[in-house]
Amino acid sequence: MTKPAPAFALQQLSDALTDVVDRAAPSIVAVHSTRSRCSGFVWRPGLIVTVDEALDDEGDITVVEGQAPDTIRTSRTAPSANAARAS
Repeated sequence: MTKPAPAFALQQLSDALTDVVDRAAPSIVAVHSTRSRCSGFVWRPGLIVTVDEALDDEGDITVVEGQAPDTIRTSRTAPSANAARAS
């Protein structure tokens, strides 16, 4: 049986996880199409990575940014023809 971790170590872990989430959150987006609602992330400006199931063959795709409670929510809509798929 292992000894329980001291409260200080658990607080350090919690603080480290909070830092990782705070740094990653601005890159996380919601991807909405008529087919599904998924998440994705900003790889670089103008390029968002998401699963293929999130992309419609027809219609529009909406990318919603600013899901964190302290950010302003914005969205962009583009024709699905702009979506590129990896083979």
